[in-house]
Amino acid sequence: MAKHFPIVLGASAAVAALAFLLWPDSNARQQTVLAQTSPVATEATTSPGAETKAASENQPQWSSDEERDAFFIADMQGRFAPHIHIQHAQIRFLEQLISYLRQHYPDDWRSRVAALLNASFPDLATELQNKFDALERYNEWLLADRKQLQAMPAGERRAALWDKRYAAFGDDAEVIWAAEIRNQKISDTLLSLDDHTDSSVQEKLTTLVTAIEQNYGQHADDFIKSRQTELLNKFVEIPSVQTSLNAMPANERRSEMRAIRQTLGMDEAALDRWEKLDTQRDQTWSAGQNYMQQREQIVARYDGNRQQRELEALQKSVFGEQAEMIQREEAAGFFRYARQRRIGRE
Repeated sequence: MAKHFPIVLGASAAVAALAFLLWPDSNARQQTVLAQTSPVATEATTSPGAETKAASENQPQWSSDEERDAFFIADMQGRFAPHIHIQHAQIRFLEQLISYLRQHYPDDWRSRVAALLNASFPDLATELQNKFDALERYNEWLLADRKQLQAMPAGERRAALWDKRYAAFGDDAEVIWAAEIRNQKISDTLLSLDDHTDSSVQEKLTTLVTAIEQNYGQHADDFIKSRQTELLNKFVEIPSVQTSLNAMPANERRSEMRAIRQTLGMDEAALDRWEKLDTQRDQTWSAGQNYMQQREQIVARYDGNRQQRELEALQKSVFGEQAEMIQREEAAGFFRYARQRRIGRE
C-alpha cells in the first residue's frame, strides 16, 4: 500500500514555494498551488527558461550554440558535482537542465536532453535519464488531471499526488519532496494548536518551536530567521491565540507579543519598534471603541439630517483626515471597530 504523507501542494523551488509549503492550502489558492506540484516546472505553468534566463542575462554573447552549451555544462558540474549522488540534487540539476534547454532550444529541447546528461555527468547519465522520463510522466499526469485535482478536497488531492509520486519515483519521492514533508509537519502543528484549549499562548508557541526543531534540527534557527514574519503572523492568527490576546489588558498583551517575537528570533531593536507600533495600535483601537459608544448614543438620540451632522462631527473629531474613509466604510455597511480586533495586524 502506498504511503500517504500529508503535504501542502507546492514543491518546485524551495524559496519561491515556501510560503505555500508552510501553510495549509485553501480553495482560493488551488490554482496557484497546483502550478507548483512538480519538482520541475511544467510548460503550462512556467515561462520557458525563466530561471536560467535571469541568470544568463549578464553572460557574454556566445559565438556558437556549442560554446554556450559547454559553458552551461561546466557551470552545472561545478555546482552539482559534490552532491549529484543525492536524489534532491539530481532533481534540481534536471530542473536547471530543462530550464536551459527550453530557453535556448524551444522547438526540440527534449531531443537534446540525453546528450547534455552524458556530457555533464556521464557516470550517472542513465540514472538521470530515467529520472527525467519519470518527471515527464508525472508532469503529463498533472497537466491532464489539473481540473480534477483542483476540484478535489485537500486530503484527496494530497493522496492522489503521493500515489503518482510513488508510482513515478518509488521511495525516492520521499527524498525529492523531503522539504515539503517537513513543512507540512509544521503546518499540521499550526493547525493543531487551535485545539490546545488548555494551553497558554507561550505553551502553544513552545509546541510550534519544538516541531520546527524536530524537523529542521541544526537548521531550525535558520528556518525561523528566514520565515520569521510568516511564522509570527500564522501563529498569532490562530483563533484561540487571538482570543487569548484580545482578553488580556493592553500592557500584558504587549508583553506577550514581545515574548512571542523574541522567541521567534527578533533582536532588541526590532522588538522595540514592534512594541511602539503595538502601543500606537492600542491607542487607535481604544479611540475607535470609544467612537462606537458615542456613535450608538447619537444614533439613539437623533434622526435624519441632525443625526448625520452629529456623526460627521464626531468622525472628524476622532479620526481627523481619515473621517471620510470611515464614512465610506460605514455607508457600505462596514464598521471596523465593531468587530474583534486582529491582534498583531491592527
